[in-house]
Amino acid sequence: MTLLAVFLMAGTLHAATPGYLTLFNAVRKSDIIKITDLLNNGMQVDQTDEVGNTALIIAAKKGDNRMVELLLAYKADYDHQNETGTTPIMIAAKYGNKQIIKTLLNNGANYNVRNNSNLRAVDYARIYRHQDCIALFNQLDFAG
Repeated sequence: MTLLAVFLMAGTLHAATPGYLTLFNAVRKSDIIKITDLLNNGMQVDQTDEVGNTALIIAAKKGDNRMVELLLAYKADYDHQNETGTTPIMIAAKYGNKQIIKTLLNNGANYNVRNNSNLRAVDYARIYRHQDCIALFNQLDFAG
């Protein structure tokens, strides 16, 4: 029995595990060629792991704006919420990635979505004291 079969039987991995792991690993390595190849050959851009994370959430956490832009070009769901209700823009705010926040906003991301803990992206920026991100969100609130 393969290791994958053992994990599947134990219920710790989804049946789509090999696909999402391949995609997630390519995102972690910033392997544009691999990601493009996978997505051009039918891999779904919004596959999730066992807690509902997508490749876009991984790219936002990594702080790689090129990966974020690439995944958005393949129509990644910029407002996808994982099991805790966390979105890519919340992750970008948590890690102080202002450029990724801008990229997500420019593609239509909703910065006012609340997660299961009732937190918004700006709340993450405040908790982790990312002043430039807080200022960006404040500008949006005043402009709206």
